[in-house]
Amino acid sequence: MMLSRKVFAVILFHGIVACGSSAGTGTVDPCADGQFSAATDAANCTPWTICAAGQYVATPGSANADRVCTACEAGKFSVETNAAECAGWTDCTAGKYVVTAGSATADRACAACGDGKFSATTNAADCGEWTDCAAGQHVTTPGSATADRVCTSCEAGKFSVETNAADCAPWAACEAGTHVDKSPSATQERTCTACATGSFTAEANEADCTTWTACEAGSYVSAEGSATGNRSCTICVDGFSTVSNAADCTGWTDCTAGQYVATTGSAIADRTCAACEAGTVSTTTNATDCAAWANCEAGTRMINTPSATEERECSACTDGTYTSGPNLKNCTAWTDCEAGSHVVADGTASTDRTCAACADGSFSTATNQADCTDCGLCGSGETCTSTLGCRCGEGPGCDPVQTCISAQCENASCVALAHTCGPAQDGSCCDSTEVPGGTFDRSNNPNFPALVSTYGLDTYEVTVGRFRTFVEAGGGTQANPPAPNSGANANIAGSGWDVAWDIYLPLNTAVLTAAVKCYPDFQTWTDVAGSNENRPINCISWYEAFAFCAWDGGRLPTEAEWNYAAAGGNEQRAYPWSVPATSTTIDETNASYYVDGTKMCFGDGVNGCWITDNIPVGTKPLGNGKYGQADMAGNVWEWALDTFADVYTTPCNDCANLSFTGFRVLRGGSMGQVAANLLSEYRYLPVSAENHYGDVGLRCARNR
Repeated sequence: MMLSRKVFAVILFHGIVACGSSAGTGTVDPCADGQFSAATDAANCTPWTICAAGQYVATPGSANADRVCTACEAGKFSVETNAAECAGWTDCTAGKYVVTAGSATADRACAACGDGKFSATTNAADCGEWTDCAAGQHVTTPGSATADRVCTSCEAGKFSVETNAADCAPWAACEAGTHVDKSPSATQERTCTACATGSFTAEANEADCTTWTACEAGSYVSAEGSATGNRSCTICVDGFSTVSNAADCTGWTDCTAGQYVATTGSAIADRTCAACEAGTVSTTTNATDCAAWANCEAGTRMINTPSATEERECSACTDGTYTSGPNLKNCTAWTDCEAGSHVVADGTASTDRTCAACADGSFSTATNQADCTDCGLCGSGETCTSTLGCRCGEGPGCDPVQTCISAQCENASCVALAHTCGPAQDGSCCDSTEVPGGTFDRSNNPNFPALVSTYGLDTYEVTVGRFRTFVEAGGGTQANPPAPNSGANANIAGSGWDVAWDIYLPLNTAVLTAAVKCYPDFQTWTDVAGSNENRPINCISWYEAFAFCAWDGGRLPTEAEWNYAAAGGNEQRAYPWSVPATSTTIDETNASYYVDGTKMCFGDGVNGCWITDNIPVGTKPLGNGKYGQADMAGNVWEWALDTFADVYTTPCNDCANLSFTGFRVLRGGSMGQVAANLLSEYRYLPVSAENHYGDVGLRCARNR
């Protein structure tokens, strides 16, 4: 060890002194270098204390004093013995770390921080790892040996996906035509997907694609959609569409001549057309309505058949013919005033010649006589025997079976009967009028023409009072059947009573009166005369009806005769009262029938169906037919002579179906039938001739 110059001098000085001679003892050897003795006359010198590593010499040794050692202070060290002083530990500066901690005998050892590490203070025990800038951040200050790496979050609209990114990248833009598939964030890029067919985005970065607008019914696609633009729609004009996204609108249907616009076209519906109703016409396309045919007024006739596309044309009637109502196909020859009548007023183009029966005490024997000739009258109680003689004041001849009562011819059923029939209930219930013969179409169907000869037809349905006279005379039973061939139509061979039918009559009067009480709530027969005497008899079988008419000097009308009278002959009336003939107007003033679900049977003017709806005959004169017959529609069904067949007998010249099947014809409807079943053309279903029905009666015809 190299000692300082000062120490050396001290050691040298003290050695000389210590090792000098002692007084009175002689000379003493000085202690050798590095030794000392602290007492006089010391036998030996003691080596100085060695200051070990970790100590330093606080006091140097001398010849008479030991070296003094002191431990190094904290933070200092010595590595050699007898160090003059302790050296301070080396400071590991920022950027380094302590590899070996200092001790009293060793210096502190430092090492530089490795790559990616740092220390910011002296004597750091270790270097810290640079902070990793995570995804969503970027490095704003790089790390060094003395400073950590500094990270900053990505700004809005930017991102990073790796650690220690140098910078954040801006999010990608999803252009129009795409949509954001993944929402961006600081750590995730925005990803885009193209819009599917049928959808679009018009701006960048839209969250989703919008479905193209649907062009609803009533519009069409005027521009198709794309990935970047919506579909455009335009409302239909003068046309329509019924589905969405139609390529075009369909033009409305044109309503042709013979049609009219039932429903105006709209954007979502076609124009609908309807055929002109019967009696109307249109001649242009898309007419808003059909116009009623022009009327060929009375005095003219229709010369063409109008249609939905053709107007009616008219021509004036020729002299001696007329039409009394509009739109008749043919002008009718003026009526001939037959023998027994005279001309009251001559015909015109619009009116028929009118006739009047010869007044009491007068007659005529030729057609169209201006006046009647006076004649004598049948006396009271006398029976007329010649059609060339005078009626009881009414014209040529009473029927052979009639009796003159108070200057009026009466049938057998009315000889002793009060006059309680007709509108005022003061007329004879046996009134009968002549029906002039002619041709017509059965059931108003041109496929079934018929010729009917002149005949008489009772004005009224047979009443309870008339039938009572028959019963009291013992008629209508097996005990007193009609005479063979009686009740025959003079124009139809084999149409009279067949003795084989006797077995279908009641055994006796008691059985007959029991049979005509077939329906307790609606039967009009009473065992004792009462308030029903002028109501129509009902519950009558066909055989009993035939027997009555034969007894009364008449017969059952053929189906053709009944239909002819109800239709007003060749006028072909819808109902007996129809003027014009095609009119289907009906109400409770015309007939007793089933009006509706509220009034029901309303003949008596009271809601509901009662026996009183079988009204007294002739009390609804507004329902009378052309030839004066009352109640040919409603009240009670009326038996006809014919056997029922689905198809009419053809040809028909005073025809009747005389085949025997047990089923006969009913005509005219009843109080319980709806209006459609009262039409003159209506035929009821076949019914058994033997049965008694609560709504079936009769009316008699007369040969002329």
